[in-house]
Amino acid sequence: MNKSKKIKLSICIATLNRAYYLEQILESISQQYQENIELVIVDGNSTDNTSDVINKVRINTPNIKYIRLKEKGGIDRDFSLAV
Repeated sequence: MNKSKKIKLSICIATLNRAYYLEQILESISQQYQENIELVIVDGNSTDNTSDVINKVRINTPNIKYIRLKEKGGIDRDFSLAV
């Protein structure tokens, strides 16, 4: 079976310079992680340690799709891209 067909829940997150909060959210999600859950994170070109936070969580949560934009796009655009 194709891996994408197994996904039953997609959690979409748009973020910009919120590494502290993102870390808390991802920690909570990773404790409840199952193979049929995917996380889609769109980063509007954060200047904090957002990418480090995501890479740390990726070790135990393989279904993370991380999209880092080259420039700030705005929350609506970022959520639209995540979905």
